[in-house]
Amino acid sequence: MTTLIFAPYHKDQSLEPLSRLVNAALGLGKEVHVATAGASDRAFAQAAAKLAGVTQVHNFAPPPTDSLGFDDMAAALAPLMDEYQALIANNTGTSKHVALHLAARLSIAPLTGISAILDRQTFERPIYAGSLIEQISSCDDKLIATIRTAHFEPVEDQPSCPIAQRSAPPSNRRVEVLEHTHTTTERPDLAQASIVIAGGRGIGSSKGFQKLEDFADHLGAALGASRIAVDMGWAPHHLQVGQTGIQIAPDLYIALGISGAVQHIAGIKDAGKIIAINKDIEAPIFKVADYGMVGDLHLLLPQLQKALAKQPSQANKPL
Repeated sequence: MTTLIFAPYHKDQSLEPLSRLVNAALGLGKEVHVATAGASDRAFAQAAAKLAGVTQVHNFAPPPTDSLGFDDMAAALAPLMDEYQALIANNTGTSKHVALHLAARLSIAPLTGISAILDRQTFERPIYAGSLIEQISSCDDKLIATIRTAHFEPVEDQPSCPIAQRSAPPSNRRVEVLEHTHTTTERPDLAQASIVIAGGRGIGSSKGFQKLEDFADHLGAALGASRIAVDMGWAPHHLQVGQTGIQIAPDLYIALGISGAVQHIAGIKDAGKIIAINKDIEAPIFKVADYGMVGDLHLLLPQLQKALAKQPSQANKPL
């Protein structure tokens, strides 16, 4: 079985999600190809070609004055599917949308949010905010699926495989992209960080959320937020952790003022260790936390920061 991975590129993107996707694809068969798209040069395609298990890379280069829409990219991938039995993509952002558009074009029922591959036709995925694991199988001749990459380990490097340069079709969209705005930060990417510091309702305000930044910077951690913190406007949406945000699997997750609703737990249940600070001793977060502190985080956080100030900063240091 030959599997095609769809891997769109965006500025400052980490290769790790793609590396994890390759590991997932190897669970379907030994032959793995990658279709990259969106990069103005071949650097991302060249990096993909060095992932162990990848034997071919197709690099789609959109016109420099235009960005392809989801259906445009699906149209570019559709002819390739004659050569493949399966296509998988990340379960977030552009990857998910393109996979679903492609499934519609090919009249295939897509499988979404896959967390485990049992065999070529049988898969697992969490449902009901992660409280149950569903086992499903595909009845179509071809498979299109989106994968929760946090459930798979990255692969090693290998000598580079061949790269085929392909031209993307002209866009048929009626909407013109005027500008892309990219937020840069020196903090680790939330989806890939080893340590994540997240704030919830107990933070109290946007100023309270800003206090987490020094704490996160000292630990070399990424910032996260619960849905209520995002809904209140204290944190941007791209920092939201949970069922309707990002599902993460850091080595250490520190939840500050987060009650731990089932939708939030669904996004952190794969974390290595969970530390929670909450003034409500009945908060659900304590049921999943490895360590918990009951108290006012506004009093406890300065004490933690004072204690950490005596320790060397962990910023930019691997665990």
